[in-house]
Amino acid sequence: DVNFGRKHNKNAHTELAPFHYASLEGLSVADYNLRNILVEKVMRRGTFTGLVEDIFYHDDIYRDPTSLITFIQNEHVSVEFDYSLVPEDKLDYELRKWKSLYTVMWLARGIPMLFQGEEVMFQLGRPVTDESLCLTKHSYFGSELDDDQHLRATKTHDMFKHIKRLNNVRRKYPALRRGKLTDAKEVNHSRALQFKRVLDENSNSSVFVGITLDASWTFQIPHLGYARTVDEWSYCVVPLDRS
Repeated sequence: DVNFGRKHNKNAHTELAPFHYASLEGLSVADYNLRNILVEKVMRRGTFTGLVEDIFYHDDIYRDPTSLITFIQNEHVSVEFDYSLVPEDKLDYELRKWKSLYTVMWLARGIPMLFQGEEVMFQLGRPVTDESLCLTKHSYFGSELDDDQHLRATKTHDMFKHIKRLNNVRRKYPALRRGKLTDAKEVNHSRALQFKRVLDENSNSSVFVGITLDASWTFQIPHLGYARTVDEWSYCVVPLDRS
């Protein structure tokens, strides 16, 4: 149900009261609302518009937003884009938008879920055909994980390296795994997003996160008195526990 957890959505099935289940202890729900915003706004329009107002501002309906399952693809949704229609000179920009999607999933609240094939953007540039669907049961998925030879090639893919780097950053800062998301704001005409992840209100264990759709952007970090420009990966993570 795409309305799962959305108590202010009048189209939700009231007899199921999906937001009720989202408030139960020990039960994680799939965050379709975040997924839909990421696909519709970030991927299709190149903007973060709606992420803060329509998603993060309503996290109070969940008992624990950090336990939400965040995703782009799963067995119930098809791959959204036929990259064979994208001009070659635009592929770098499309890749940057894809990276921004996964950066939000990995660094904002929730538990990111990767669907088989996303680490190589499925079969980038190949058209979806009846044959490919019959063979793989899913658009674009190929044999990139089937054997050592394919796996070695997979590990050189830009998206694979991007997700691996996000894993390392998430592992380094506990606040990115269990911290509350606060101070979320869209900047640069909603082409950049910034927020804090605070692990414990009574401690200094927190980080500032900045994510941009552009090749470069400089974030003004509150209370630290300096700015931080994103690196080649189009995001920055800055620890705020300065002593």
